[in-house]
Amino acid sequence: MPKKIKIKSKKRVRAFGEVFTPMALCREMIREGLKDDDGSKTILEPSFGNGNIILTILHERLECSKVSNLPHEALQTIYGIELQQDNVEETHNRILNYVKRWCQKYVLFADP
Repeated sequence: MPKKIKIKSKKRVRAFGEVFTPMALCREMIREGLKDDDGSKTILEPSFGNGNIILTILHERLECSKVSNLPHEALQTIYGIELQQDNVEETHNRILNYVKRWCQKYVLFADP
């Protein structure tokens, strides 16, 4: 099945070369690249766009890793650079939502 490249607009592609790596391709790349990852490697995503690669790394470290990580530990070694403010905000929101869902699934909260 072909992996479709996503864009926000042709204007942004022309102006910034902005295209988004499909999630399926992100999963393939990250699983191959981090197959021996112990969670201690620092990773820099130099142009994170809508956050697909960063979210995939976070997912791999929290869900698929042999090492037990907490979100704040995993996020301490994942860095990204992005020029477009709307992409930064989108990625920030995606990370917050992912961590919130992860906590709801794995963290037991006591009633006050």
